[in-house]
Amino acid sequence: MDLDVVIILIIAGFTVIAAIALLIVLKLYLNEKKGFKKSELAQCTEKVLGLVTSFVCQGRKNQDVVTVEYEVDEKKYQIQERVGKNSQLVATGVLIREMKNKVPIGRVKASTFVDVLYDPEDPRIAYLPENQ
Repeated sequence: MDLDVVIILIIAGFTVIAAIALLIVLKLYLNEKKGFKKSELAQCTEKVLGLVTSFVCQGRKNQDVVTVEYEVDEKKYQIQERVGKNSQLVATGVLIREMKNKVPIGRVKASTFVDVLYDPEDPRIAYLPENQ
């Protein structure tokens, strides 16, 4: 076997091993980050009413996004969440979808309020329980 071929095979082997190692590290990182997010949300024990300010329907599964503003101790906060197709926000008619010219358009009922659970120690950490 030619020396150039051997070198190419060795380099290709190391490249494959490096790619696999990178994928494993990335998977571990994402799992850790996901667990961290859940532990953060577990600290969300206080409830406040938030105002839905926008609902953007992108037409693809799990791509609809709702924006909600809420206030804690006279300070305003805003969260955005992707809206699942089985979300209570959609099921109860809080968020309305309409089709015009086959282009999905999101629209919000006027003055729609939803529950927001937030972390009393860091009110920026919040989620919409009706969207789970």
